Amino acid sequence: MNLNKLFLVPCTVCIGALGLQAQTFTLSTSILSDQSARTGNCVGIADMDGDGYDDLILLDNSRHLYIDYQGSNGIFTSFDYGNVSGSDQWGMCAGDVDGDGHKDVVSGGFYDGVHFVEISSRGVSSQSSLNNGSMFMQAMNMADINNDGHLDVFGCHDDAASRIWLNNGSGALAYNDYIDFSTNPSSDMSGNYGSVWIDFDNDGDLDLQISHCRQGFPDPSYVPRWNRLFVNDGNNNYTDLAATYGLQNRNQTWTTDFGDLDNDGDLDAVCTNHNTTMEVFLNDGSGNFTDATSGSGIEYGSFFLQSKLEDLDNDGFLDLITAGGEYYFRGDGDGTFTRITSMLPEPGSGYTLHSFATGDLNHDGFIDIYASYGEGYVTPSNSRDDELYLNDGNANHFLNFDLHGVESNPDAVGARVTLYGPWGTQIREVRAGESYGIVCSFTCHFGLGTEQKADSAIITWPSGAVDRMYEVAADQWIDLEEGSTASGVVAMKAFLEGPFNGVTMDNDLGAAGLIPLDEPYTALGLA
Repeated sequence: MNLNKLFLVPCTVCIGALGLQAQTFTLSTSILSDQSARTGNCVGIADMDGDGYDDLILLDNSRHLYIDYQGSNGIFTSFDYGNVSGSDQWGMCAGDVDGDGHKDVVSGGFYDGVHFVEISSRGVSSQSSLNNGSMFMQAMNMADINNDGHLDVFGCHDDAASRIWLNNGSGALAYNDYIDFSTNPSSDMSGNYGSVWIDFDNDGDLDLQISHCRQGFPDPSYVPRWNRLFVNDGNNNYTDLAATYGLQNRNQTWTTDFGDLDNDGDLDAVCTNHNTTMEVFLNDGSGNFTDATSGSGIEYGSFFLQSKLEDLDNDGFLDLITAGGEYYFRGDGDGTFTRITSMLPEPGSGYTLHSFATGDLNHDGFIDIYASYGEGYVTPSNSRDDELYLNDGNANHFLNFDLHGVESNPDAVGARVTLYGPWGTQIREVRAGESYGIVCSFTCHFGLGTEQKADSAIITWPSGAVDRMYEVAADQWIDLEEGSTASGVVAMKAFLEGPFNGVTMDNDLGAAGLIPLDEPYTALGLA
């Protein structure tokens, strides 16, 4: 698809949904330069060099870092960054720690240290170990924990309290006990598995949810089994209030993902558990959660390792993908789901999706899946290579937002896009690491169903800045720099062969004198 960048004033958009059908995917590993990777657990999709195209982050054999960079022509080129460790890595995250435009990678395993790969250009990096890194790493994230405009690193510890490494502003990371992880009643603070940084209470700051599991302890009263929710008071002080907000479930939870399941303007939660079925918790708008599992359609139990909410069919409702126990569910838009069987065309039999990453790799407006296969927890399959599954798409519309921080961290981690239209409200947040040690695209992807515009898009940044767009036409990738709508200019990549090709640009865009009202895209020299 031919992409060009068009400079416009803030536009606006709406959303709707087509009839519900199972989304289909095509096995497409053959387009990759590295077709024999076996990652096991740690895998990622992210734009690693800032060129606008998502790349693949692969820890081959759970130890050796390769990045498959994608060019504008869709061709992938693999760069070898070497072994990060002699031990299997259990968790990984990526983000631009030093602000040089290239995302860096941090990973850890079983008491082998925490490994920092600082990337300065394609194929060029330095490796170091973070201090106080002797731990049994589980999930990892990057987030601006103290909101100083720089990405910090968070790591879940299986055997004790989780750990934080704060950024000094120049890209140096140092251990800091910034959050008090002590429990009441007291415990060893162990059992930290999945983690995610989200704004669950809509107050404009980042909160932290940690999924807890402690194998060998069947009693739910055992404190390390209790899920935790660290609430930010607005001054970057964090307190565990999981019980207060209804998220202190004690069911050996491996991962929790948050998304607006019913498009009512707040983040709901889905938990994957190891001693009961998955659970759904609906948010009342103020951050209080109610268990809505009964009748939700996801009452399935398995050996879950990953979970991710994505709109796979662009109908405007979030769907659910799980790994470890391989289940796919189409979101019904009201907090319930319909199970889809055999969604991915996996060749052979006896293999179960072990881990994955998601993102729109081929820029067609639909979410693709990079899948890995393995054994146990993080051990790669000894007979099955990773696979790439490209989404076949459908007639539904989309909007994708690539955000770039200025006062906020450059990757805009923690920023939120809220999209308004006939469907109600959709929310997406930028994350750097989620679920159980994976990285999914930083692009905020929205399905619009049959709607060809959104009424408005409100972008809130970690700095507190707010950008606004109105009447946003569908089927666009929008590159938005923090504060740009305040000055009246937004950069958009327009899909010129889409439904708006050759039609007259409407309305308010020309009112500011930025484009002629009576000329189509071709008149702007962009055909």
